[in-house]
Amino acid sequence: MRRKDIYTDEELEANKMAAGKLMMVFIIILLITVMAAGCVPIKYSGNVKTDTHVGGSTDMDVRQDDGSASATVQPGGSGDVAVEGPSETGAAEISPLTDEEVAGAYQKAVEAFGWFEFGTMPADYEDVKEADGYRYYRVTHDTIKTYEDLRSYLQAMFTDEIVERLLAGDGSGILLYRDFDGSLYTISAGRGSDITKGEETYEMIREGDKKVIYRVTVEVCDDPFEETVAGTEQYDFPLEYIDGRWVFTSFRLVR
Repeated sequence: MRRKDIYTDEELEANKMAAGKLMMVFIIILLITVMAAGCVPIKYSGNVKTDTHVGGSTDMDVRQDDGSASATVQPGGSGDVAVEGPSETGAAEISPLTDEEVAGAYQKAVEAFGWFEFGTMPADYEDVKEADGYRYYRVTHDTIKTYEDLRSYLQAMFTDEIVERLLAGDGSGILLYRDFDGSLYTISAGRGSDITKGEETYEMIREGDKKVIYRVTVEVCDDPFEETVAGTEQYDFPLEYIDGRWVFTSFRLVR
């Protein structure tokens, strides 16, 4: 009987150990199930850490070179990760002008500058207003209909200082352009070009991404009728990128 009692006690102890192991296995399986349902696996790619949640949504933690977090981006839709480029962070991107665009900007500026030095803009001479002893005629430009239209047009190619100087006149007190009843009017005035100036040649000098020098070399003739060239004159017109626009910072007519 004693041997039977000893055998029974050992058998009970073995059963307890087996039950404990079974419980441990059950707990491990339960933990694995819980983790699979709610855990957040982390994927690393370079300095970008992406947390993928259940359902496909993602959080992107962009880190600096020193390891500090700089921003968290939560893209929608498919959950694809897209790192912001310079244009999305506010950095200005300058589109360089082609040679054709620079040449076109110069010719357009010559025309507009000429409205103040060569002759005023085309006008309807049947539509007349009088002010300060002068007769003004309604401008018939295709797109420039008001005084503010003219200002905006000029500001698209010249600095504000040049624009205000043009609009203020030549210092004589005569305003070449005025608004009447919401329309742009001008005085009939003009001059001829310098007949001693001959052919022009052009050169472009690029000084970085924000500045182009448009160089004009014009012939100077002793006898303009026989076109006898005595020499040349050179003019530099800086075209610069300022406040989001390309404008000439210095300008004059070469003839």
